[in-house]
Amino acid sequence: MFIDTGGSDDGCHSTAAAGPIDLRGRSFIGAQREPPSAIADTGDTMLINKQQKSVQTGEPLLNTVSASMECQARNDRQTYFSITRSLVKAQFQLADQELSQRLWQDVADRDLEVGRIIHLMYGCWFHGDDEAMTETDDQFLSMSMS
Repeated sequence: MFIDTGGSDDGCHSTAAAGPIDLRGRSFIGAQREPPSAIADTGDTMLINKQQKSVQTGEPLLNTVSASMECQARNDRQTYFSITRSLVKAQFQLADQELSQRLWQDVADRDLEVGRIIHLMYGCWFHGDDEAMTETDDQFLSMSMS
């Protein structure tokens, strides 16, 4: 880093700094840390206010739990869709036995429902279509609840 010392009329006279410097021209390599009060000007203070998100007292707790369960169900469904698409590609398009085995091991490790995945694999014609996958998944879930 070079700092123009202003010692020359041509503006080209520069000296190399001994190390990195802060914006006030002080070197901070090898120096002890100064307390914030020593380096902060009164105009440098910035306050950050964070909004707190909490359940309103008038809102029933049941609504919050329902929303949480809905979010979890949506995430679970996306997990099933993602692994199904990967398995369809590995088994049907690539015919990659090793990849298929790794994916099925992932299914087992994550304790995903094998029947649901098989139903999505063979019960849906268009695995890239979220609406078709959702319809097929809803069929499976309605069968398992009966």
